[in-house]
Amino acid sequence: MKIRLATVSDLPAINDIYNQAVRKRYCTADLDEISLEQRTKWFEGHHPNQYPVFAAVEDDPVVGWICYSAYRAGRRALQSAAEVSYYIHEEHLQKGIGTQLMQFVIDEAPKYQFK
Repeated sequence: MKIRLATVSDLPAINDIYNQAVRKRYCTADLDEISLEQRTKWFEGHHPNQYPVFAAVEDDPVVGWICYSAYRAGRRALQSAAEVSYYIHEEHLQKGIGTQLMQFVIDEAPKYQFK
């Protein structure tokens, strides 16, 4: 498995993976699936040099993703903290992908001034 910065072309897979979690009703706070248009706006707010989105890729398809997001945006005392969200394609659960993604963002955190 390879972890890399997500691109716009990854958004359909990223959105499908997220919507799998929405349908399970216990993985997100969303009750309705997210449209690709909504996902694109979300992605545009995750600048690669501030709050990047990373894709886990296995033999080309995206099998999971993880991102940093602002934690309590606007509160300067918390700007060195980030919320981390990750989702794994349902066909790739229990393979350690989530653990690898979490370790990756922990290791990468200093590059983005996150403590």
